Amino acid sequence: MISSARLTRIGWLLLAVCVLTLLSTAVWGARAQYSRDLRKIAASYGFAPPVSNDRTVALNSSFTKMILEEEGRRMHFNGVLIWLNGVVARAGNSWLLMDQDLRNIVHPLLRPDSAVEDQGSRIVVLDAGHGGKDQGTRGIRRTLEKKVTMDIAKRVARKLQDSQVVVQMTRADDTYVALSERCQKAQRYGADVFVSIHANSTADPLVSGMESFVMTSPGCTGTISSRPDPRSYAGNRKEPANMLLGYYVQKGVLSCTGALDRGVKRARFEVLRNMDCAAVLVECGFLSNAREESMLNDPRYREAVANGIARGVLTYLSRVRSVQADLDRTGRKARVTDHGQM
Repeated sequence: MISSARLTRIGWLLLAVCVLTLLSTAVWGARAQYSRDLRKIAASYGFAPPVSNDRTVALNSSFTKMILEEEGRRMHFNGVLIWLNGVVARAGNSWLLMDQDLRNIVHPLLRPDSAVEDQGSRIVVLDAGHGGKDQGTRGIRRTLEKKVTMDIAKRVARKLQDSQVVVQMTRADDTYVALSERCQKAQRYGADVFVSIHANSTADPLVSGMESFVMTSPGCTGTISSRPDPRSYAGNRKEPANMLLGYYVQKGVLSCTGALDRGVKRARFEVLRNMDCAAVLVECGFLSNAREESMLNDPRYREAVANGIARGVLTYLSRVRSVQADLDRTGRKARVTDHGQM
C-alpha cells in the first residue's frame, strides 16, 4: 500500500511534468509563430537586404518600401500604415515576423494576384452604419453618425454604379437594421465585396484621422482589444482579400482627403467576423473632434471621402477582374506569383 505522503510526492511530480510540458509547448509555439526571418523574406520577394536603424527595419525594392518597428505592430507599406497581428520580434541581428502576418498581410500586399484568384467582382454591398433608433455616435455639435454614414454610402453607390458595378445597400433610408441582418442581407445579395461605413468617436477631442478595419487572424489580438480568440470565423476565410481591400480603400481615402492616416487596423466586429466575402469597415473621421465634425458636415468633404472609398473598391475589383481574365485565357490553370515559396 502506498503511503499518502508518497502519493503527494507523486502528485507534485506529475504536476511539475505537466507544467514543464506546457511551458516547452508554449516556447516552441512562440518560436514557430516567429519563424519568418526578414532576411529570407527580402530574398524571396526580390528586396535588397533589410536595413535596420535603431528601432526600425526597412525593406526596399524598385516599387515597394516597407518599414517595420521593433517590438511593435506598425508597418508602413508604400506610405500607408498597416497594423500587424503581432509584434515584430528581434533576436540578435535577426528580425522575425509572425507567420500569420506574412501569410495574411505581407504576402497579399506584395503578391496581390494571389489574394484574389478565387474572389468575385460582380456585387458590392454598402453598409451605412447605424440607422433608425440606433443613432450611432453624436458629435460635439450634435451631428449624428447615422446621417453622415447614409450620405457617404449613397455617394459611394452612385460612383460605383457609374462604373457599371452592381451595388446593394443594407439600408437605403433612416431605418434600423440589426448587425446580424446586415450580414444576412450581404449573403442573400451574393456579395463579393462588403464595405461598412462609420464615423468615429473617442473621449479625447484632439484625436483625429481616418482608419479602416479588417478581420483579426485566429489566436491574435485586435488593435482595439487585448483579448485573443483562437476561433476561426467566416471572415477569416478571406483574410488575404480583406487585407488587399482594406489597403486599397485606406489608400484611396487618404489620397482624396489628405486626412491623418491612423492605419488599416484589425478587429472582430460582427460585420467582419460573419462576412463570407472580402470585407472592410471604414471609420471616416472623428465626430468627437470639432474640426473633423465640421468637415464631415460639409458635402464637399463627404464627396471626397466617397471618392476615396469608391476608388479603393474599384482598384480592388480591377485587380480581381484582371486576374480572372488571365486565368480564363490560360484555361484557369494555377498561376505562380511568388519568387519562391514562403
